[in-house]
Amino acid sequence: MVRDPQAYLWDVRESADAIASYVLGKTLQDYRAERVLRSAVEREF
Repeated sequence: MVRDPQAYLWDVRESADAIASYVLGKTLQDYRAERVLRSAVEREF
């Protein structure tokens, strides 16, 4: 079954929005220090 290319774009947008919400208000030091944050961001990629 061929998936509609727009569905892939939707998934990319959803992941980007999720990542943006995870890192909002966070610093690079926060990112480096918080394993859960890194895992969440990496999972969305």
